[in-house]
Amino acid sequence: MFKLHVVVIYVLIAGCVQVHGCGDFCFSKMEGIMDYIEEMKEELAELRFLNAFEKIGSDYYYFNHWKRTNWTTADEECRKMSARLAEIRDEREYNAILPRLQANMYWLDITNRGQGDHWYSLNTGHPAAFLKWHQGAMDNKGFSVHCVTSFYGDMWDENCSNYNNFICKLKK
Repeated sequence: MFKLHVVVIYVLIAGCVQVHGCGDFCFSKMEGIMDYIEEMKEELAELRFLNAFEKIGSDYYYFNHWKRTNWTTADEECRKMSARLAEIRDEREYNAILPRLQANMYWLDITNRGQGDHWYSLNTGHPAAFLKWHQGAMDNKGFSVHCVTSFYGDMWDENCSNYNNFICKLKK
């Protein structure tokens, strides 16, 4: 795409210099083309993100298997792609994404930050629609474990500062 920019600009400038001495006329012609090129770059970037998402049921998910981050950064990474950390609505949805997960912990959008024992969705602010705790996962009293991961089919409360993989889900 960069090569196309260079060629278009070269042709415009070369033609303008010969015909108009490359004054305001040249720059006014280039401005519209450059705006169009910027729009195309944004569209291509959006398509690149969409290609990284996988459709499961009626939703699109992005499974980050290689970059581990803390919970807050994972949410920021999802937002950069116009998505959010995955909010799991029910067991059917959870079971549908499990085969895509590797043997790593994956951040979900569930937290209890500032809410005691009340787990809620970061995206909606409502109580978590679905929780499937690993037996004994909730016995971390006294530790700073306020964020939820998926690991081997169960959910675990984790320290939000730990580095884990993450799952993004496109907003509807």
